[in-house]
Amino acid sequence: MVIVEAFTGKVPFPELVNVQVVLVVSKGGRPPRPPGCERLGLGPAVWKLTEECWNPNPDRRPDIGSVLRRFQAIVDAGTGQPIFFDGTDAHC
Repeated sequence: MVIVEAFTGKVPFPELVNVQVVLVVSKGGRPPRPPGCERLGLGPAVWKLTEECWNPNPDRRPDIGSVLRRFQAIVDAGTGQPIFFDGTDAHC
């Protein structure tokens, strides 16, 4: 969930308190891809990788080496050059 906040500057599930977020996530709930955040680098390829990292089965999640290689390939291909939230524009 941290990746959503890193790209948007906003917490996922803002309408919920922490205990409710834990319950939602433990039941498989995930935040939707924020609309309009493609311009910040949260495009389809990055979102797909994010969803794979959120797999509830740890054995089905990519390892960190794979995540780094794929993330670098996304950046190199220009299909989602990440520009993380810097505090100046929180409008996705």
